[in-house]
Amino acid sequence: MSINAWREVYNGMEICLSLFPSVRPSVRPLCRCCYPLSFERKGDDLYTNVTISLQDALNGFEMDILHLDGHVVNISRDKVTWPGARLRKRDEGMPSLEDNNKRGMLIVTFDVDFPKTEFSPEQKKQIIELLQQTESKPKAYNGL
Repeated sequence: MSINAWREVYNGMEICLSLFPSVRPSVRPLCRCCYPLSFERKGDDLYTNVTISLQDALNGFEMDILHLDGHVVNISRDKVTWPGARLRKRDEGMPSLEDNNKRGMLIVTFDVDFPKTEFSPEQKKQIIELLQQTESKPKAYNGL
């Protein structure tokens, strides 16, 4: 069965369906929300992932995200963005069930698309000179 529900509904929420408000229904279905695959709701917060190029990750960028309700959310960074970095946009999440004037956060997690091409020895030398990370050495650690 499919029903249209209000936007404050979340996964696992129990909805009372009754034709007669004074009669307790025998069926209390649990809600399963179908948000677009690019969004996930947790409480009042809305999560999404964005992939940016390595060039944008190093230099900064500006982009727009189309929100579930159709308005545009501007995302911009002028700093280095590393893979897995999160940006929180206050009041861009979902409306609260308790207080319709409050909204959760939109939390954007960034993935970085690294180049698939090989660099020439000259390009590698230029990258080393530009980044100046000679003292940073690879190290193993428990990443769990």
